[in-house]
Amino acid sequence: MADETRRTMLRLTAGAAVVGLSGVTAAVDDHDSPEQAWRYRTDDLVYSSPTVVDGTVYVGSDDGHVYAINERSGEKRWEFRPALLVDNWIETAPTVINGTVYVSTEAPTDGDLSAGVYALDAETGEEYWHYAIDEPWMRSSVTAADGSLFVGGYDHAVHAIDARTGTENWTSDTDDAVRSSPTVVDGTVYVGGVDGMCYALDAESGDDEWTYELTESVVSSPTLSDGVVFVGDRDGTFVGLDAETGNEEWSVRTSEGFSSSPTVAGDTVFVGGVGGDVYALDVDSGEVRWRFETNGAVASSPTVVDGAVIVGGRNRNVYALDFDSGEELWRFQTGGAVVSSPTVVNGRAFVGSRDGYVYAIETGFDGSSEDSRVCLGTLGHHHEWSNEAGEFDDPIRQSDDDSSPSGYKLAGAAAGTATLGGAAYMVKRRRSKEPSE
Repeated sequence: MADETRRTMLRLTAGAAVVGLSGVTAAVDDHDSPEQAWRYRTDDLVYSSPTVVDGTVYVGSDDGHVYAINERSGEKRWEFRPALLVDNWIETAPTVINGTVYVSTEAPTDGDLSAGVYALDAETGEEYWHYAIDEPWMRSSVTAADGSLFVGGYDHAVHAIDARTGTENWTSDTDDAVRSSPTVVDGTVYVGGVDGMCYALDAESGDDEWTYELTESVVSSPTLSDGVVFVGDRDGTFVGLDAETGNEEWSVRTSEGFSSSPTVAGDTVFVGGVGGDVYALDVDSGEVRWRFETNGAVASSPTVVDGAVIVGGRNRNVYALDFDSGEELWRFQTGGAVVSSPTVVNGRAFVGSRDGYVYAIETGFDGSSEDSRVCLGTLGHHHEWSNEAGEFDDPIRQSDDDSSPSGYKLAGAAAGTATLGGAAYMVKRRRSKEPSE
């Protein structure tokens, strides 16, 4: 821990302390709505955060498929479903680099299939390899760095996987599940645990560099900017930590917990709260610059483009907020809660909804997401990070006699229903699930 002189502790409650924080409340009737460019229908909820690389939107669905969708037209290029006849969910963000899609999936129903990571050809959706863990749950998105993949599992571990072969480099044990998606910077893996810890692990060995204990479980993904790690927990504590030592630079205590992952742009860190607020915090002190009330929990992670902060809410809306003031610029309503984190490419925002659609929204802003989360390739990203992430060798395809379960790929209009031995394959639908909240 840092000395008390380095710590800023702000205790925000629902009373008078909140009123003085430049709070901005969502207008109910008086707001603009941007144009929808297209929407693509899947067969179940879309929690996954889209990744947009080289003209294609890659996204998962609770119907168990990874989809590749044309960025401009919204037409499907291909879809992939791992493990035939098994009820899978893909709630994580695909990572796309050097022509390969890496995505984690889960199989939380009766049967033998475990959760794991798949490597797919980005052009065709064909499978290269599959890495399995001994646990049906995986809610952590894959992060890629220096030829390796990093991902957390419900098996109480962080996994490092060789991106070429799909074999394990190392695992680092934790005291509970890891739902947070890792962020990897300069040879260090930063990740949160349900055990309430923020971990800094050596990317080569998996050894602890440092740990920091928060007050409650950490399901949000840390982000990093200018040598400071930003992360929040489910109890309302949000901290800035020295990236090299783990020493606390400052701490903010709010009246609501965090499952949204923070993002930094300029001198401000943005994060959503489970009580429905979006916060803008000073990166140096943790001081709250503004707070926007959505009247619904915010699990979506904000993205920043052209002076605007774009974020989804469980009240079915996607919001654009002014970077400096938090004033609402527009909102776009979907048919379900928006837990997916938006990614903006060339002025168009891509986001999923629990109504089962992936949306492309014309934001009215110029450029692409420029915040730390997207630029570090954590929890959804775009072509800029993918093209600058370094050298990754082409994956090796697993042999046909490998015991790992395989999947199927269908392209274009033929996708949707496959016939196996004359029997129609139908996606099993369900609503009873271990919560993502």
